[in-house]
Amino acid sequence: MVKKPRYPSLTVDRAITILKLIGKSQQQEMGISEIAHELDISKSAVHRIVSTLEFHGCVQKNPSNSKYALGLTLFELGNIVPLFGNRRAPDHSHLLYYLCDNIGETVNFGIPDGNGFASRAGAARDST
Repeated sequence: MVKKPRYPSLTVDRAITILKLIGKSQQQEMGISEIAHELDISKSAVHRIVSTLEFHGCVQKNPSNSKYALGLTLFELGNIVPLFGNRRAPDHSHLLYYLCDNIGETVNFGIPDGNGFASRAGAARDST
């Protein structure tokens, strides 16, 4: 478990709290006033934070009711975590060996990272 920062950013903390609140809401959407009331934060502060989150795609505004839902950027970031969260690929060696056995060739797998690879794995046929 990560310790609480000694000097946390109030704005970042509020932004993450807003995202969690929207994600856990019954309707999966919330308006500025609802968020402000629920978190006891001024509407202007909530509006500034939500506007910034919207700009970055973390929330999206429903034009029919002006409420906000979680945005696709969070989904995209969430899908990166299993691949790069610990800078290692998930262990798929069983798949590599399956491929190797079925096609009779050496199989390599790598995740590109700049000019190299963040993670590599391979499977080679038995030479016997």
